[in-house]
Amino acid sequence: MSLGLLLLLPAFFGIIHMKSWNPRERILLGFLLTSLLSFSLGFLWLHPELRILKVGNWPHFAGIVWILDGLSFLFCSVAILIYLPASIALREQNSSFQFFFHLFFAALLGAFLTADIFNLFVMFEIFLLSSYALFFGIKQLKEASNFIWINVFGSAVYLFAISYIYQNLSTVNMSDIAMRFEQLPMDRQDIIFLTLSFVFLLKAGLFPLFVWMPQSYPALPSSVLAFVGTLGTKLGLYAFIRWTSIVGGEVLARHADLFLSLAVMTIFLGALGAMGKRSLRNSLAYLGISHIGLLLLCASVGTTNALTALLVYFVHDVIVMAGLFFLCDDIESARNNRSIFNRQSLVSYIFLILILASAGIPPLSGFWGKLQILKFSTQLPMIFISVLVSAFLFVYIGLLIWSRYFVNIDDHSSDKAAGAKIGISFPSFYCLALSLAYAFLVSTQPTFFQFIAKELSDQNLYSVRLHEASINSKSTSQPELDND
Repeated sequence: MSLGLLLLLPAFFGIIHMKSWNPRERILLGFLLTSLLSFSLGFLWLHPELRILKVGNWPHFAGIVWILDGLSFLFCSVAILIYLPASIALREQNSSFQFFFHLFFAALLGAFLTADIFNLFVMFEIFLLSSYALFFGIKQLKEASNFIWINVFGSAVYLFAISYIYQNLSTVNMSDIAMRFEQLPMDRQDIIFLTLSFVFLLKAGLFPLFVWMPQSYPALPSSVLAFVGTLGTKLGLYAFIRWTSIVGGEVLARHADLFLSLAVMTIFLGALGAMGKRSLRNSLAYLGISHIGLLLLCASVGTTNALTALLVYFVHDVIVMAGLFFLCDDIESARNNRSIFNRQSLVSYIFLILILASAGIPPLSGFWGKLQILKFSTQLPMIFISVLVSAFLFVYIGLLIWSRYFVNIDDHSSDKAAGAKIGISFPSFYCLALSLAYAFLVSTQPTFFQFIAKELSDQNLYSVRLHEASINSKSTSQPELDND
């Protein structure tokens, strides 16, 4: 039942938010939902027998199966951690906006928990529908059109891939796909693998598929972007990791050079975009794209050490980028994002800590992920050089952004604007504290990430567990019939 709560609670609270609550009451609702989801997730992790949810008394290949494993646990945990500050930052938004924001959150958790390729498509569509509504809610119609059309195209390709999978494998259940995929001829394996990978990488923002993101996501308010922008792209990343784990490393290895080349180009083109933009929000958006390239580089290698590095860096990236966007929202609220260092050094120093954590300066949280990446890439010279160069480039970009928006004095700013008070909100402090705590945790206890990576690397172990769980789990809607 707890797994069902993870799926239903966000949507239920979205309905509750349709009522006209005042901001303080919305904050309390955010704390309540975070507490309930955290308790349910922790309870499930301590009780492995409850991590399976099979809806209806259907055979596993025809029913809807939800499963909590190490990867989905990590992604759900990070989403819940970032939901709390996002709900506080968005407390002033109207009821319809609140509903679609929580629908977005529900689809995100649903996508992380599903064990079915078609159901993943459904979660993607709910996720996109709520995203469209968020764009329309703030009347960013031009930017929304770019977002809509590119994702409609991606959804059409996804449907083609699902139909082709079912035609060849007679199933869309992930466990069955994992067990039957190797029986296909190599050319069909490649068609299926590359088609679905295209869809997932389109949504993650890999070069050249990220062209829609810098135009669309920065149109959202920074407080919305802190949640939607940081976790929205990670859904595509999650889907790609899950997809490569169920089809196996052999097919990934055949196309690794292509994915690695695109990932490296994403890193450096995103970095160039961050340096060239004059808007703080746009610079951060491009910086996020560059980080996506680094994560997908790890996913493309696909070894246990590479996946460990990916997971360590993923948690850091979401926390720090969310913190940067929340702080950006604080600055924008003061209607002045220049000359801040001379009058409010605390804001400037907090931003500097977060941007240097993003760059990977020790002993901040980004350093440990970069260190893991450098460790596994020592046997891959081109990747090692690319990551090392990008590490120095990220430091330069971080200092450039900080200097551009926090140190340089704008002579044209009025005295009134220069004296505007910038309040540092709870979400910004929350993400800063979370980043510092995570840096300490991952430096002392990295074994959890290694456990998840080993599970992902062992295709047979993962698929067998999934298959047995799908068959043996009891229905949640009615008891199993006695065949006697």
